[in-house]
Amino acid sequence: MLENSPPDLQMVPATAQDYDEFVSMSAGIHGGLDSRVFRYLLWLKDPLRKMFLAKSEGKVVGFLCFMLVDDGTTAVADGLRVAPWMRGRGVAKALQKFCLDNLHSNHPTVTKIRFFLGPKDIEPAVLNKYHLLNSKALISVVIPYEQMEEKIKLLEHRLEGVGGRRPLVALSPSEVLRLFEDPCTTERLLPKGLLIQSWFPLSTHRRFLHLTHTAVPQIVAMSENSLLDVQIVPATAGDYDGVMSISGGIYNGADYLPCRYHEWLRDPQRRMFVAKSEGKVVGFDSYLLVDGGVTAVVQGLRVAPWMRGRGIAGVIQQFCFDALHYEHPEVSKVRLTRGEDPPAAMMSKYRLMHSKAIISVVIPNDQLEATIKLLKQRVESEDGTCPVHSMSPEEVLSWFENSTSDELFPKGILVQDWLPLSTHRSNLQLLQQRGVLWCYSNTSKPHTHKSLHASQKPTSLSLPHNSTPTSPFIPGGFLSLSTPPISVPLGDGMHRYDIDLFGTDPVAAKSHILHQVTEALRVLPTGGSVICFLSAEETLRAELTRFCQGIAPFFVVREQLVLEMDI
Repeated sequence: MLENSPPDLQMVPATAQDYDEFVSMSAGIHGGLDSRVFRYLLWLKDPLRKMFLAKSEGKVVGFLCFMLVDDGTTAVADGLRVAPWMRGRGVAKALQKFCLDNLHSNHPTVTKIRFFLGPKDIEPAVLNKYHLLNSKALISVVIPYEQMEEKIKLLEHRLEGVGGRRPLVALSPSEVLRLFEDPCTTERLLPKGLLIQSWFPLSTHRRFLHLTHTAVPQIVAMSENSLLDVQIVPATAGDYDGVMSISGGIYNGADYLPCRYHEWLRDPQRRMFVAKSEGKVVGFDSYLLVDGGVTAVVQGLRVAPWMRGRGIAGVIQQFCFDALHYEHPEVSKVRLTRGEDPPAAMMSKYRLMHSKAIISVVIPNDQLEATIKLLKQRVESEDGTCPVHSMSPEEVLSWFENSTSDELFPKGILVQDWLPLSTHRSNLQLLQQRGVLWCYSNTSKPHTHKSLHASQKPTSLSLPHNSTPTSPFIPGGFLSLSTPPISVPLGDGMHRYDIDLFGTDPVAAKSHILHQVTEALRVLPTGGSVICFLSAEETLRAELTRFCQGIAPFFVVREQLVLEMDI
């Protein structure tokens, strides 16, 4: 292991189960045009290719693969990437060394390594080890579908201006072989005998024909199954199985949508859409009207793994926006939450409203009691106490009417279970309909107040215009929200439980976690296990990570970003 590398860094063969983490780590690479995301599952089936992952604390933080070419005498390294939060810590060098060691041990016939780099990536240390074989100019343009015909005519017009088209001949495999058996042709067209196809550097060894021609059916398939036949239609109950079929592995199996799908269909403030190709679901997205109808929250976006990287996400999102413009012209903002490292194209449209740390742990059924005891001991060992109080619907309303929201909600945004809302009255009613458990602590002057137990269920919230009940809750303090655990696709009775923390007091945060987890376990089905997602201010990350030490981590994302844009 290299000196800068994390001490727990492990190198393992890549598997299909690692795909979602690989995709998450690859966000934004090549400006969102990363072909490896599309090819990952295909590469796994290639007997000439070896793919490796670097993992830290069980989470994918790096990737590199090599492919044997030139009849097994050369290895082409490809796809190197490191998770943004792990860059500069030696992960790339550790991956490269591991691949080299693997080559030496398992493929002693390999005498050369070949790869390509963009000019900005070339460092002196690289050129000290490698020979520069060739460089080529790269020109890239984007042609929207609606402009395709127009651009073709433009290019044809420009060709006519320089003497017209020259005849082109499509070569058969045998003609390609004869062409490259001519050394004069090879020298004239391929400097140093090197051919680069789709950024893949090959010599003109006979076997390269096999590689280039096996790629053709994939390209043809992409062309024939393009976005021309994708339809966006309202989602129905009958689409449930189709949406679930494209959702495997999302959030590492802790996906909320299987449990929420039918509930969402019944919500009059929500619209859901599916993208279909050849009659099969290949994409999903939805929006929910919030803030009294002036904001739409986009939720649940997903695309079938075999269709990613082909523009479907952009098409279904644009369809949602068009539906908003047509059906709800009063909507002026779109808001969403997502994990860390959004692509640059997204950030050019959205503004970052706030970000919070995400800490997630899994508590198996046979460890529930021991975990509660552990957390209780840690809370009791803290200096001072911070009683946690449950809030009635009337107390919630009074608290919001008498507090300054920025004290706990930067820019007035409250996120509950990844749903970003303003503190508008209508949103408080929405949260009560979701069965949210509101808990509060007065961090300036703690006092004792009865906790909410399983027998004390929140009542529906009535929002009288002049409701001013007497309340012990003062502005500020510390607040936590949760909804009952929901079943997720991991099986074995696994449930998801999100706890959203508001405030910066570490003692209060730990007390609230203990209280919320205890309440969740009261209603957890017999034999159930739970994955807890804790959302807290970044300043609390270190304290809460230590507080959860000894509980198995469950890695999905490290940050929760709230993004917003005007429309």
